[in-house]
Amino acid sequence: MTRFLDARAQEVLEGGLMILCFPGRPDGTLPSHFIANVLLYLLGSCFLDMANKGKVSQEKVDSFNLPMYIMSSGETKEAIDRNGCFSLLKLESLFDLAESRPRCTAQEIVLQVRLVMEGLIKEHFGEQILEELLGSYPKKLNKRILSFIL
Repeated sequence: MTRFLDARAQEVLEGGLMILCFPGRPDGTLPSHFIANVLLYLLGSCFLDMANKGKVSQEKVDSFNLPMYIMSSGETKEAIDRNGCFSLLKLESLFDLAESRPRCTAQEIVLQVRLVMEGLIKEHFGEQILEELLGSYPKKLNKRILSFIL
């Protein structure tokens, strides 16, 4: 976040306003309990299963890295304050995922993940694993996650 804010500070004129919209997790929610992280953990588990079956190399799995961290509102405020280039006028959540999200099926989650991740997966692992990988994902979702988001 520091680099991002430093770069924006170079672009915004003095006295200008900036509106940011990005995913965040509720204050007090551990990253390991936030839905986006749980979904990625389960996808990683599917990759590991494929490596254990010899469908992909363990080295490929180990080198597939998505360095992501979804900050809480408090962490976002602290990062902006620490940066010192901006004044925070307002920080709000657009919606509470647990309260406002309509129920969705495992297959709908797979389609969303496919939309975001397909290009990355194909580039790193090749196209040949995609169907099997995403075919195993709903089973893990049904076991572990649907009760989390429904």
